[in-house]
Amino acid sequence: MWCVNSMIWLFVYSFFGWCYETIVCSIQAGELVKRGFLFGPYLPIYGFGALLIILCLHKRMNKANLFLFSMLVTTALEYATSWVLEMLFGRRWWDYSNYTIQLNGRVCLLASLLFGILGVLLVKYIHPRLKHRTDQIPPKIRVFCASILFVAMSTDFVFSVLRNL
Repeated sequence: MWCVNSMIWLFVYSFFGWCYETIVCSIQAGELVKRGFLFGPYLPIYGFGALLIILCLHKRMNKANLFLFSMLVTTALEYATSWVLEMLFGRRWWDYSNYTIQLNGRVCLLASLLFGILGVLLVKYIHPRLKHRTDQIPPKIRVFCASILFVAMSTDFVFSVLRNL
């Protein structure tokens, strides 16, 4: 059942990441900005980052270590994702070159610090509540929802790759 729950969590955290980036980037641009590589309203890098933190970092870890490791895990994921997208498609979906402390425009200290804070909030407060809510959904409904989300996101991924080749 963990795999089924993970698909639901992947979507939820990807959707929240898309909302966050859409709001921040739209405010910065002064107009509505559509964020992400995919067509749908989700950014899987946030979902995978959240799942990595949930899988790799123990909830009994103290907040300082959780912050540090969340920051490192998500920064590595962001750098690798940026590099892979650029190598495959020849363009960048984000660029931190204008930030004071950054690495090749792929990651920056400000975003890394934010991801560290979000990692602590995720493990200590957000995910336990979402897990509790997810566990209350009958298993057959969870499997059905996870299957729909998997098919929808996979289809979106295929069409997005084809569009960007």
